[in-house]
Amino acid sequence: MSYMLPHLHNGWQVDQAILSEEDRVVVIRFGHDWDPTCMKMDEVLYSIAEKVTHGAVFVLLGPAARFGREMEA
Repeated sequence: MSYMLPHLHNGWQVDQAILSEEDRVVVIRFGHDWDPTCMKMDEVLYSIAEKVTHGAVFVLLGPAARFGREMEA
């Protein structure tokens, strides 16, 4: 079900996803789309996404996502 949820690919996209949501919680699922555990999680997230649309938004972030200096503390 990962193909049904938005994917983020870099630090800028993560920042934008968080900053653009003033009223909803941004839930980020870290991991590979092909990992069995992530696949199960994606199914659950997709199945409840419409029910929680007013309070949360789900996005996926793979471990290969590129983070530059903008993500360093």
